[in-house]
Amino acid sequence: MKRISIQNDKARALSDRMDYLDCAKGISIILIVISHHLQGLPLTKTFLCSFRLTPFFLISGFLYAYKNEWERPFKSIVSKNFKRLIYPYITFSIVVLLWNALYYMVLFPGETPEFRIQEMLVYTLTTYGYNALWYLPLAFWATLLFLAIRKTNHHHLIFALTSVALMVFYILFDKRLTGIGLVSYFYCYIFRTLVSTVFVYMGYVLFYVFQHMDQKRENILLLSCVILSVASAALHVLYPDQFQIVNLAAHRLGNPYFFYLTSTVPAIAIILICKKYLASSRLLTYFGKNSLIVMALHMDITVRIAWRILPRLHIDHGDVVNSLCVIALELAMFPIIITVINKCFPFLLRFPSLNTKKS
Repeated sequence: MKRISIQNDKARALSDRMDYLDCAKGISIILIVISHHLQGLPLTKTFLCSFRLTPFFLISGFLYAYKNEWERPFKSIVSKNFKRLIYPYITFSIVVLLWNALYYMVLFPGETPEFRIQEMLVYTLTTYGYNALWYLPLAFWATLLFLAIRKTNHHHLIFALTSVALMVFYILFDKRLTGIGLVSYFYCYIFRTLVSTVFVYMGYVLFYVFQHMDQKRENILLLSCVILSVASAALHVLYPDQFQIVNLAAHRLGNPYFFYLTSTVPAIAIILICKKYLASSRLLTYFGKNSLIVMALHMDITVRIAWRILPRLHIDHGDVVNSLCVIALELAMFPIIITVINKCFPFLLRFPSLNTKKS
């Protein structure tokens, strides 16, 4: 218990010094909203899809390294992450299911086929996840797998082999295993879990890299990441068929040789930019600290409301402008939604026992 108490003190100290991690999460969640709802710019959307989620995994690994999280008893690790990830997955899945049932079956029954609710139930109950909620079970399994491997003596070798094996397996078998049915479901579930575990490990390594960097090396790393990010974006725009982009949700890696570059380098650049220049941004930090609420609700609730509001504002300037206005309306709604949930419905976010002072 004493060790866990010390780790909690360290975690509090870290949060005081590393607001840039919340800032990076804030940028990432805004990019997620943009990539899901932007219309008329397909290449921009696909490029954002490649790295929009990666900072969350990198930051998880970063924090696990700082807190030596693997030193906890594994039972404690499972319990903590179940409450942190699976519990809100359950509560927000119920909210989204109820919202969609009300919206599509009562308020606007003509807008969707009847099978939609059944499809949502299947995705939810199997923990495959409906819309953006797929991230929470994925983060749960990736966390457990990372910490279980980190407890071994050969964790560096295991993660290195996993990274290579994923690419080889994808190249050899992806087209055979992708499709509709039970095999495809298990393939997607396991594959994206392993990919996410590798990302968490990269964040773990990144923590130790940061510990040994002075200002000059930090600037060199940032410049290198920015150049590589711009180069990868240019390759995707100029040669979209040869340099396809990652979509982890659908376990589509595009060009597997291009995969780790496009999914991690821009994410590292975001973290470094926040560390050096944006750590004091209250708005980005606010969105980062409340990213779970934005993640859970933006694809079903706020986007529907925003598209209903848009005609009342007499805005109709084409797909790109209209969708950007919808995104702006969504982001403007979230401070109200976040405040209401945190004050009136905190049980949606936190397992009830975590609300006590003792915990």
